[in-house]
Amino acid sequence: MDGMKDITDSVFRFRESVRHNWNTYFQDSDESMGPEIQDAFDLVEQGLFQGIILSACPGVNAHIEYGKGRALPFIRVVPRSETLEMMLQTGDASRGYMAWNPPSPFKINKNTKLELIRFFDWCPYNQVSMSLVEVYISESDTDLIPVGTHALAVEHETRFLFSRQNSKRWIGRT
Repeated sequence: MDGMKDITDSVFRFRESVRHNWNTYFQDSDESMGPEIQDAFDLVEQGLFQGIILSACPGVNAHIEYGKGRALPFIRVVPRSETLEMMLQTGDASRGYMAWNPPSPFKINKNTKLELIRFFDWCPYNQVSMSLVEVYISESDTDLIPVGTHALAVEHETRFLFSRQNSKRWIGRT
């Protein structure tokens, strides 16, 4: 993929750092769901995002927020295997909350664009594994993949690519 840099190692180092910090230092607190703990952890997570992931993405503004439900179009999520098929669990937010559909296989081609939102865990206030990746489906040339929706992919089936082309609108922005 032209203009793309593989940043999978950096993204997985970030995931492991966040997972380890939560499980070791935050999850066992008396009020792990309390706003003080959540705010403190958000600062740690943001610092790890800036120091590990954004440092691997030259020219991107270091003040971009991670994990706020907003897609990061300069980080593309692609299948790890050469089969170009991924199990995706699409989400439906039409009822005011995200309802996740059962996982289904989807063919991913060069015209399919999955953008990183965050790592996902079903029970974020307990011990976490963060084994799922929440993505935004921004483009597809098939009606089988619902453009404009969120989906979950299994982290070990994914690679992460920095798209210099999609980073231009993020340079200098906060």
